[in-house]
Formats: sequence, C-alpha cells, structure tokens
Amino acid sequence: MPNARQLHILHFNDVYNIEPAGHIGGAARFVTALRSFAELQPLVLFSGDVFSPSTISTATRGQHLVQVLKACNIDAACFGNHDFDFGVDNLVQCSQETGFPWLLSNIIDRETGRPLAEGLETVCIDHRASGLRIGIVGLVELEWVDTLSTVDPEDIRFFDFCTRGEQLAAKLKSEQSCDLVIALTHMRWPNDRKLARAAHHIDIILGGHDHNYGIEFVNNRAIVKSGTDFRQFSVVSLSIDKSSPLEVKIQTVDVDSSKYSEDPEVAKAVESHVENLEKSMQRVLGQVDCPLECRFEHIRTKETNMGNFMCDIVLTALQADFVLVNSGSFRADCVVPAGDFRLGISAACSHVGPPGGDQHRRPNPAGRPGERRLHVARAGGPIPSGIRPALPLRRHAAPR
Repeated sequence: MPNARQLHILHFNDVYNIEPAGHIGGAARFVTALRSFAELQPLVLFSGDVFSPSTISTATRGQHLVQVLKACNIDAACFGNHDFDFGVDNLVQCSQETGFPWLLSNIIDRETGRPLAEGLETVCIDHRASGLRIGIVGLVELEWVDTLSTVDPEDIRFFDFCTRGEQLAAKLKSEQSCDLVIALTHMRWPNDRKLARAAHHIDIILGGHDHNYGIEFVNNRAIVKSGTDFRQFSVVSLSIDKSSPLEVKIQTVDVDSSKYSEDPEVAKAVESHVENLEKSMQRVLGQVDCPLECRFEHIRTKETNMGNFMCDIVLTALQADFVLVNSGSFRADCVVPAGDFRLGISAACSHVGPPGGDQHRRPNPAGRPGERRLHVARAGGPIPSGIRPALPLRRHAAPR
C-alpha cells in the first residue's frame, strides 16, 4: 500500500519477576531490548499485571516496579487483576508514579462515578511519526473481577466488555476523529475472541492475563498475547490506508542474553532490590519447638503440622470464619527444622500469596453454582482451618 501510513507498536503483558531466569528475560535486559527498536518511533503498550505477585512485591507492595516501568517509556496500559492485590489505594499510588495513563474502561467506582483506581476510560494519542490519531480503551472480564478480595462488588459497576468496547471505540472515531482504535485487554482467550467478533470499531486487540505467547486472527482482527515475565514482547507493525483493510505484521522478540545486554541503571536497581530481599528473608518471625512437615507426600495428602500452622496464620490474618488453602501451593518439599522460623522459610515453604491477594474468597450465597461439593484429589487437596468436614462416606463421591 504505497499511500499507507505506518505505525509500530511494542507490546508486552504480565511481568512479575525483575530478576533474569538464567540467560532469559530480566527487567534490565528487557529495557535494552525495547530501546533497540527506538528508531521505529513506536507506541509502547502494556496489558496489565505488574505490581504483584512476586517475592519482592510482598516486601515492596509493587513499588519496585515503578522505576522499571518508567524505563520502558510506556505510552498507555490497562490494569490487570494482580495489580489490585495490595488494595486500590496502593494501586493508585503506584500507577500514578509511573507517569503514563492507565485504562479501565468497563468498571466504574460507584462512589466517584469514574473508572476504578483512578483509571481512564479512553486515551487519545497523536502519533507524530505516523501522523495518526490513535484511540485506546482498556477492557477486562468479570471472571477475575469477581475474585478480587480488595474490591467489594457492591462498590463497583461492571459493564459488558463487548458492549462497552464497541460504544467507546465508535465514539473515539466519530467524536475524537481517531484513525485507529486499539483495545488493551486483560482477559482469557475466549473473551478476547468474543470481543473481536462483536466490536466492529476496534481494529486490534493487545491482550494479557494468558502467559503463553500467541497470535490469532478472529473476524479479520489480530489478537496478540506477548508472553510473560520480561521474556518476550511483540513488535506489531500496522499499515493504515482508509481505502484498504488494515495490514498487520507481528514480530516476536525473545529477550535473550545472546542478543541483548542489561541496561546498567536498571540492573543496579534490580541488584539492590534482590539484596534487600535477601536481608529481609533472614528476619526471625518466631521460634518453633518441633520440626514442621512440608514434604509433598505428606502435606499434599494428609493433615500435617505445617499445613495447620500456615492455615491458622491465614485465618488469623484475614479474621475469616474459616480458610481453605490449596495444598499444591506449598512449594518446599522438605522438613523445616525446629528453632528460628525465618521469613525466608515461610516464603520457601508456602506461596499462599501476598496479603490482600486472591486467596481470600468471599462466601457464595446459598444456591449459587460455586457452592458445590468438594472433591479432594490425592495430588493436592484443600487444607482447612476453622472448619471440620462431616462426610456421609457411604454415598458415592459426587452426591456427598
């Protein structure tokens, strides 16, 4: 298309751990990789989940990611579910300190009448390199909104992402003269596909929530998921000519040490955060007078003192009536010796999640589908605290 205008987008999603995994990923190397495409004068867009969960975020409440995000020169982002792990106020503080706009187009805070967490409904960007005016919306799914322990469902109003996305995209084109509308989403594949089929004014969907890299074309619209954890990102190149269909080319970039060195400033910050974490992990939380059983063959199949101990901690911290913790979340296959019980031992033995994380579930009203029988598999069943199960064992498994 000789008369087409060109727009290049760098897209990524779901980044948690700033440390590299061997020669792959790492925030410092990722920043270098992004900057290597600066000559394209790209838009840099992010599809949510950054401030949690990671071991470091349990200490910093996500604050350590602000510097990394600033270094990425992001133009716009949408919120993900884990960004709410430490509460709305903490998310507002972290997101505002990044210095770029965050979108949440289909959830309204009933008290303020504005998008939750001070997000924006839409963003318009006049892109100088391409001469295009670009509209952006940020859409999420109800499936994960319902799991947020830090947000009361009575305090928000959720709008169907297809209806809301189409309304806002049409408005951006008719009232804001946008040449192109991009949907940043934090949803599973089925809902992104549903959006692609329903929202005719949205030109491309850049998604998150799923961690596997993937590209699909649905209803002649590209859906892109760009991996996870600073390991990959996408270079999305668009050719825009009003007389022709949108042309989309997508390049996958793997962040590998053989191609990209670490940005010195970001690497220094990462090293500092890791050192501070290691020091904090030595903090003594208390004393235990007997060994604690955390071996998989025991803690994932039957009652153990470690399972009881950790569940009672969660019960007390949340002031809940009872607690069920998935025993598969206990990650250390070992026996913890008697003596000093350090923060590092707690983190190694159990990945229960950060305070305010999505392990805290609201009760279901009677009759809702979620209130069904539990089937405990041998591979890793729930560990209870504050509740004693009573099972009619003579019945078959399903009707119990």
